[in-house]
Amino acid sequence: MEYLWPPRLTFATLVIIYFISCTLVGLYGRNRVLGFWGFFILSYVVSPFITFLFLVVTNSRSTSS
Repeated sequence: MEYLWPPRLTFATLVIIYFISCTLVGLYGRNRVLGFWGFFILSYVVSPFITFLFLVVTNSRSTSS
């Protein structure tokens, strides 16, 4: 008999979690110089965690009037 709890993380689940993490990092960086797509691709290539740390450490784009 196979138990249903705890659920096993399949490869597809891990890919979905990674994609969601990249999307969240892109949303967090949407007001920066690279914008959403730049930080989304950067987090996809490098790592969402490292890209998020980069976003936290650097300043946001200043708005000039």
